[in-house]
Amino acid sequence: MATKGQYTYEWPRPMVTVDAIVFCNAASGTKVLLIKRGKEPHKGQWAFPGGFLELDEELVDGAKRELFEETGLKGVELEQFHSFGDIGRDPRGRLITVSFMGFVDSELPVKGSDDAEQAKWFDINDLPEKLAFDHDLVAEKAINTLKAMKTKKDDELSKIDRLNWAWRTSRVLQIANRIGVFDVLSNKPLFAEQISSKCKTDAELTERLLMACAALGLLTKDRGQYHNSDMANTYLVKGKKSYQGNMIAHSSWVRTRWDDIENTICNEPANAKTKQHYNFIMAMDNIANTLRIDFFLNSIDLSGRESLLDVGGGPGSYSIAACKKYPQLKAVVFDLKETIAIAKKVIDREGMAKQVDTIEGSWEAKTYGSGFDVVLLSNIMHGKNSHAPMKLKKAYDALDPGGLLAVQEFLLDDNKDGPLIAALFNMMVGAFSQSELIEVISQAGFTNTKIVSLKEDVGSGWITAIKPQI
Repeated sequence: MATKGQYTYEWPRPMVTVDAIVFCNAASGTKVLLIKRGKEPHKGQWAFPGGFLELDEELVDGAKRELFEETGLKGVELEQFHSFGDIGRDPRGRLITVSFMGFVDSELPVKGSDDAEQAKWFDINDLPEKLAFDHDLVAEKAINTLKAMKTKKDDELSKIDRLNWAWRTSRVLQIANRIGVFDVLSNKPLFAEQISSKCKTDAELTERLLMACAALGLLTKDRGQYHNSDMANTYLVKGKKSYQGNMIAHSSWVRTRWDDIENTICNEPANAKTKQHYNFIMAMDNIANTLRIDFFLNSIDLSGRESLLDVGGGPGSYSIAACKKYPQLKAVVFDLKETIAIAKKVIDREGMAKQVDTIEGSWEAKTYGSGFDVVLLSNIMHGKNSHAPMKLKKAYDALDPGGLLAVQEFLLDDNKDGPLIAALFNMMVGAFSQSELIEVISQAGFTNTKIVSLKEDVGSGWITAIKPQI
């Protein structure tokens, strides 16, 4: 009611409701929570949890209350998403709803109550045919927003990752230029050992450098021989009119000045050993949680598995993610004492101490344990110098018959001229080709060894294998 002068006006007031749109990452894909309405209007139809806002509560509090009352879920962080108020959207009158969006890590148990006859998680690509009210529109907008958010996040993370790896590509170019790789290949293709001999360099490291050059498109590789690319012949061979080698050599020298800037700008020593170790372990957590956890969960099906051993598990990021997605699963992170101290803090941070345990140990331990139905080896077998057969034998012994081995590694293609990230990692540390690692795993006694997924933008792949039944 409003008064203007001597006149009084009355009109129906719009009613306000709040809805909660909650997504989760399930084993089979992204899901969203719906309830089956137990009352009219639209009794028996599926809708988002929600209801009328109380006069004395904030919008987000109302959404959380309705979510709990109708599904049993509580503690979900909700953010305001969108308002819907088309005329006629609700048969009870002019009703405006404010929707909130939230995310949970796994398909948590739910149960319909209060106004909800049932609560259930639905795949976002397989929703009921007709939702109540205008919730088809709400669902479409929320799912499109979710996909856009994921695309934006992936793009941003990929950009950060490319920037972080960029200096490695520069060093490949600078080192190859310094030792004269492009000059010795200016007349004819050569094998790696011939190039090493002419450049008077370490044979193994030279071959790794040549692989990285091929992955960058500076060289090509054909039947084991390396050739200059057209680009290298034009710009990287001494005597050519467009030669850029002196500029590259100068840039290599300038690089040391950038190191000086870092050391000058920092007020504390940059190379403290304990800080280096902490940064290394937590770097694994950074990478896993932003670039690789979804890749892992989408690649490895742990349905029905109950006990996982994460050998060299670092901060425990993969074990934590697996246990969140599979509530029946228990995991043990096996690593060095100083690493386990960090892992325990990460496990506590994620509230997963009831499902994820730790064991202190090293590669040289006589055994990694026994009685597990999954062993996870993530980025601990970097090429021929990584003692892969020894690690695989102990992993084999730790598994029960029928147990699953899941291996993540930087993988070169079988021609060993890419992908780029794997080639760069190989130059610094080491890497198997796809067929080489499959062969090493099979030789350890595993069967059904296969690559289940590859992600070239991070140079990584997942391989699974089975310990045979007795």
